Amino acid sequence: MSTNVAISLCVYSNPTQTKYDIDTGLNAVTEYSKLKSAYIVGIRNINGKILAASVFVSDIDNKNDPKLADVSLEIFKLHSPTKNLVSQIHSMPISKLKFNLEKGSIKDAFSEKEIDVLYADFYMKNSIDGRS
Repeated sequence: MSTNVAISLCVYSNPTQTKYDIDTGLNAVTEYSKLKSAYIVGIRNINGKILAASVFVSDIDNKNDPKLADVSLEIFKLHSPTKNLVSQIHSMPISKLKFNLEKGSIKDAFSEKEIDVLYADFYMKNSIDGRS
């Protein structure tokens, strides 16, 4: 059984994004130090538009592990900002996060500012054919 901790969710609505922190009672930096992997995953609809995304830490190291799809789906199902979007899932793009510790710390990487930038970049890179 894998261990996974959701950090936040983001719901996209045309030009805006709304981020929701997930209060698990756990610290993202501490959990990342234990679990060693972090991911961002999105909900892409049949038209190629990214509707939502989530950042989570996990002990699953392989980005191609099929368990990641199950973990991602459960995160989206369990939280009210995204549970109504689950029925629109056509695909779920996922990226493993890599941190450059020469430019900052893990704490910096999980800061509100960096997570907001991460969600914006993920949206732009994964909404097919610029259908953002």
